[in-house]
Amino acid sequence: PSFLVVVVMFRGWSLIPTLLVWCAYVVACVVCVPTCPGKTTDCIVEGASSIERSALFDFYNSTHGDDWLYPWPVYNVSASNYCCWLGVTCTDEGYICSLDMFFAPFLKGTISESLSSLSSLQFLSIKSNPQLIGPIPSSLGFLSNLTLLDLSENALQGTIPSSLGQLSSLLNILLQHNQFEGS
Repeated sequence: PSFLVVVVMFRGWSLIPTLLVWCAYVVACVVCVPTCPGKTTDCIVEGASSIERSALFDFYNSTHGDDWLYPWPVYNVSASNYCCWLGVTCTDEGYICSLDMFFAPFLKGTISESLSSLSSLQFLSIKSNPQLIGPIPSSLGFLSNLTLLDLSENALQGTIPSSLGQLSSLLNILLQHNQFEGS
């Protein structure tokens, strides 16, 4: 692909670096948009899994969901269809294929191990949360359908689990700007 770079000078300051970062972000958003086979546009999905709902509930609690800017209605029985929740995308069969926490930039706590039970998950983005701490759960290595994992710009600690090397479908992994140790 070819790119048109416009040089803008403002009082001697070049906007090229800013434009390049912006262009890279736009390209990443276009390329990495979750595309789930059989992705539903209708929130009324039959057969929503209690295992998947439980995994979301655990994640919600481990990241202090009640403090989110837009909390999920996890306690509302009439809103129990998690396929309608902000940031959750499901297949027509009701399996979660994407979890994108773009709307919750103030998560705190830890990433729940139970996310590994989202067996159809292809896209996982939990980024830009300076109060999200703890290790990356090694169980995320069991998400065999995962194509994108973005855990960048958090305060995650420890070592990067070797189990992530088992993610044979993984195309993009973003882990920068955390507090990992080791080499």
